[in-house]
Amino acid sequence: LSPAITVDTVAPTVAIGTNKATLKAGETATITFTLSESSTTFGTGDAVATGGTLSAITGSGTVYTATFTPNASSTAQGTISVAAATFTDVAGNNNTAGTLSPAITVDTVAPTVAIGTNKATLKAGETATITFTLSEASTNFASSDVTVTGGSLSAFAGSGTVYTATFTPAANSSAPGAISVAANTFTDAAGNGNLAGSLSPSIVVDTAIPTVSNVTSTLANGTYGPAVAIPIQVVFNEAVVVTGAPTIALNTAPARLATYLSGSGTNTLTFSYTTQLPDQSADLGYSSTAALALNGGSIRDLAGNAANVTLAAPGAAGSLAFNKAIVIDASLKAAVAGLSSNPAAPTVVTTALTTLRISFTVPVTGFTLASIRLFFENRSVTLRGATLTGSGANYTLTLPSTATSLRGNYRLEIGGPGSGIVSNGFAMTAVSSVFWRRV
Repeated sequence: LSPAITVDTVAPTVAIGTNKATLKAGETATITFTLSESSTTFGTGDAVATGGTLSAITGSGTVYTATFTPNASSTAQGTISVAAATFTDVAGNNNTAGTLSPAITVDTVAPTVAIGTNKATLKAGETATITFTLSEASTNFASSDVTVTGGSLSAFAGSGTVYTATFTPAANSSAPGAISVAANTFTDAAGNGNLAGSLSPSIVVDTAIPTVSNVTSTLANGTYGPAVAIPIQVVFNEAVVVTGAPTIALNTAPARLATYLSGSGTNTLTFSYTTQLPDQSADLGYSSTAALALNGGSIRDLAGNAANVTLAAPGAAGSLAFNKAIVIDASLKAAVAGLSSNPAAPTVVTTALTTLRISFTVPVTGFTLASIRLFFENRSVTLRGATLTGSGANYTLTLPSTATSLRGNYRLEIGGPGSGIVSNGFAMTAVSSVFWRRV
């Protein structure tokens, strides 16, 4: 038999290979199809891809190539296969099936970072623990990947998917604490760059310490005797909350305290001091820069920061004595209505005085005729026949007309040592005098 019969009953095979065993976002792989025999029918459509797409197959004879592009945001394996009987060799034999083995590992998912905190608000002296939770493990996430405003980050530690750090807010600040991680600052195990992450909401920061900016009084300048309430206002640079009963030590003699009265929740606190015998102060103020005492209570701003209660130096700008001219003279004194207390300018009258209205600065006891002395031209005048009525702070002295009938200078003295006049245990040791001249 010539020529001999050509026999080809061998089914062609296809070996499928790749230049990359793993793919991350943005990467592709070159797929190579190596046929055991030449084929004129192998081409696009003969290969099936999962986990991605395959570009048009090019080549000839026994070697063909295509590009595999993995699906976005996917971890599905990339598989490429050729089913049996999809192409033939030149003799017309159908191929056997072929697959890419092992399949391509695909990870095109960008890792994320969630940033959390254990404290939403921070005052002076407080810190917060910041937690960074990655969606995938990373070997290159570091503190340098973190941007911080309104404070600083320290003690960065962790591994895998969980990291922590300590956030310390800036001193004397109200700027919010913001922590963020920019995109593509770290990668997952496949090399995918991360998505951006931030702490939301930001940490509320108030580390500003409230301080005293001014001390004054709404009371008018002037001289004040006993039993007068003196309001004192302490002004802070922000609203404060008061607990307990803070006090202010005053420069009175003897030493007295002004006690907290009102103003919690505002920037102005009012203290009150009531004058009493025998208080004296030539220019009312506080005793020292440390005069404002918490007295077991507290003064804090709305964030909870303890106030700096140091005051301006006494007499310096911002102090009570600088702002006001308040004189305290809480002596036990007496006055007679219509009559002068100035010996150089006696009250002039044309008739004999018989009724005198006497008032004291505070209610008294022990006031009798024996507490009074009358003089005419510096000679003692008897009070025989006189009467004294009244109580508390107001009395009426009735004199016989003969006692004040002569023309000339008169002096009436009230109180003094041994006079018996007392108020709240305080004896009237100083003499109060009034003067008149009958013409």
